[in-house]
Amino acid sequence: VLFLHSLDQKHIISGFSEVIKYGLIFDNNMFKNIKQNFKELISLNNLQELERNIYQCCMLKTNIIVKDEFDHNKRMLLNFGHTIGHALESYYQYKNIAHGEAVYYGMISESYISWKLDFLSENNYNNIHNFIDTIPKTKLHNINIEKLKKHLLYDKKRIGNKNNFIILNNIGSAMIKNNIPESIIDKSLKLLIN
Repeated sequence: VLFLHSLDQKHIISGFSEVIKYGLIFDNNMFKNIKQNFKELISLNNLQELERNIYQCCMLKTNIIVKDEFDHNKRMLLNFGHTIGHALESYYQYKNIAHGEAVYYGMISESYISWKLDFLSENNYNNIHNFIDTIPKTKLHNINIEKLKKHLLYDKKRIGNKNNFIILNNIGSAMIKNNIPESIIDKSLKLLIN
């Protein structure tokens, strides 16, 4: 944990997207704790709590990999926020946006999709969106939604002609879903630039 002091805060904040992701897909209490203590955690003012969060993420990842070593099913849950996040990184040609920043935006979009498909409550969606919206990150400008959608075609988890999205059915619980209506995907992407 001490090596984190060698990073600037932008990289710490970016890296925390993965920690938040684990709370959203696996552990509601973890998400609540991170949300409540976020400023203290990214400022490295509570290394014991930070270490506990990192350890918890490692255990959650280990458990899912043991269950799905070859990435055929449950392990895909680790891609929450990444389907759209990877498309954003590709859209910007891997410049001017950090991976974690793209994942933050992906988590907002994929939470929105979860809500619009009636898996996630509006209250939980707003809870996620409002929290992630306050996290400092590169602002998205001048995005052409149609061009961004084309980058979804290159997602590494795409099967056939369908993207797999990780959908929250609650904070701390997720599932894999495809056949997402294009209109909902469009709205989830437009949401990022408003």
